[in-house]
Amino acid sequence: MKKKEILVLLFILLIAFLLRLYKINRPIADWHSWRQADTAAVSRNFIKDGYTPLVPKYDDMSMQTNNKDNPQRFRFVEFPIYNSFIYFVWLFTGINTTAARLVTVFITIASTAVLYFIVRNFSGIKTAAVSAFLFSEHFT
Repeated sequence: MKKKEILVLLFILLIAFLLRLYKINRPIADWHSWRQADTAAVSRNFIKDGYTPLVPKYDDMSMQTNNKDNPQRFRFVEFPIYNSFIYFVWLFTGINTTAARLVTVFITIASTAVLYFIVRNFSGIKTAAVSAFLFSEHFT
């Protein structure tokens, strides 16, 4: 990789990172609040009840999702990979919304870099830079 190419990629990643820090410490109360609350509950229950990725639990016992009683609070929607990342971060930081959101930020930054290298391999440096920039700024 040329020095100019590295600088362009680092600039894109830095801008994407800085934009994602805006209001990162706000409580879970935005448009995606229910999904964020459920995700946080699964990670929090990993801390509280022990790490059980094959049997994730959240804080809802209602019959809302499938019209069946759920007294065990099971949450079977997708395999909790993301929740596991947050769990391992929370082992060091304690239960912290900002730390959980930083997991998302770093996953997005890594995805942007991977996209850049894939597109560069098939279409060249300029197309890769535009693709990475548009991807990183679209999901801000």
